[in-house]
Amino acid sequence: MLTTKSKTWAFALAALVGLFALGALGVDRITVARAEARTLVDDGQLALKSGDRAHAVLDFERAALLAPRADFVRRAREATDIRAADSWWALDLSWLSAREWSWLALGFGWAAGLGVAASIASQRGVRLRTRLTWGITLLFVAAAASTVQTSRAAQSLAVVKRATGALVAPYAGAGATADLATGMVVSVGARYGDFFQVRGPGGTQGWIDQSALESVVGS
Repeated sequence: MLTTKSKTWAFALAALVGLFALGALGVDRITVARAEARTLVDDGQLALKSGDRAHAVLDFERAALLAPRADFVRRAREATDIRAADSWWALDLSWLSAREWSWLALGFGWAAGLGVAASIASQRGVRLRTRLTWGITLLFVAAAASTVQTSRAAQSLAVVKRATGALVAPYAGAGATADLATGMVVSVGARYGDFFQVRGPGGTQGWIDQSALESVVGS
């Protein structure tokens, strides 16, 4: 029969093995994402050389979603003078990709679950383990919320395929509030018929026909 000390060591070992396995799998997935981002950047640079700025920006933004901290992605976006349309908090969260946030949430969730199990198995040091478990649980909630928010922010991004005006109302005869250049990155909001409400860099807002937009997330 296992003693209390043996049970505690068994749970600690299970936690280490589980977290190591999650970490190894997460690193592998992130490595794959970085390779996919490199392919997108190469494709975007070819498109830029052929004069297709919208295609290039689309590829660079998709690469940024996969590998937001990669130097080659940052250099490509800077060279193309891409300005973000998101708020500061969305940009702060996008320092990690949605995939990376999800792996963090999974790791914290695993650790919190093992912490609860260890507290049940052992009566010694329960208060300390309970506090640690609550702390890890809060980290899990924060990482899960960041996963959701980063995914939502990515899904709202689109690239202007052809130069057009941002209209004051969702119909073709409405006046334009500003011009949207080809390759501009905008954040998409409400939809009305064939028109989307968009927000561009510098606070530019208006309605644009859906045919002039291409979503960053998707084919």
